[in-house]
Amino acid sequence: MLHHSIPELTTETCTSYPVWKVEDYPPGYPRFAALTGSHPSFYVFRRFAALRARMLLYKQDDISSLESTLERIDLEERKVLFLGSRRKDVNEARRDVLEKIDKAMADYDDLMSRTQRALSYKPARARDLSNIRDWLGDTGSISREETAYIWHTDLVSLSDLGSEHALEWIEGPIEDAIIWISYITGKDFRNNISRDGGMHIFSDRLVKTAARVILAFLASTILLVPVIVATLFGTLLLRLGVVLVGTTAFITALSLMANAKMGELFMAGAA
Repeated sequence: MLHHSIPELTTETCTSYPVWKVEDYPPGYPRFAALTGSHPSFYVFRRFAALRARMLLYKQDDISSLESTLERIDLEERKVLFLGSRRKDVNEARRDVLEKIDKAMADYDDLMSRTQRALSYKPARARDLSNIRDWLGDTGSISREETAYIWHTDLVSLSDLGSEHALEWIEGPIEDAIIWISYITGKDFRNNISRDGGMHIFSDRLVKTAARVILAFLASTILLVPVIVATLFGTLLLRLGVVLVGTTAFITALSLMANAKMGELFMAGAA
């Protein structure tokens, strides 16, 4: 059951800020915004890729049209001196179209930069989308028309920019394991941001630390197991074969989990 009450300041809380939970905010956008701001995984928004492409195409054509106008003005120029000296050029039509080109190109370049930034965001994880959709479906505090965006296919996560591919791959199973451990031990590892027992929001530090420990163990295993196995063989050829297989496995795992560049893979193999 979601609570709609807002915590009151008392003498016990006058010396510190009250701890507001998601349910303490008024229903609607205030509560939805509180949920979104409570954890990076909820920062999921549309990329609007098709609209951005359309605006770029329109602005590009606008500049092309202005370019054609400028070329026509130059070809129709009767005083060649104006084409050889910007200072002496008094053709108002040319100055006007050049001014329009300058403004149009500034808008075009700005939109290209913003679009490039938008394209760098990674697609939202299915787990995060499911959490948001479930919350919106359970609360029903936002109109369906205004939450229809959450079902589009161009959703991106603002929190994943610059994050490591390997950590993303393993964070989901770790969160499932933490939930299972909570049920077994009775200890609550969730962030204290909601009273909803079905909302499992864990500290990024906890999840990422666990992920790094597991990845370090896996990396050590891939590196050391071939060395141990190689000692069991008596011939040099078999030992080299085991080392080759182990190195290949390590480079493959590195390329899949770390999303490393080709040069980085060669350096890792050489090391």
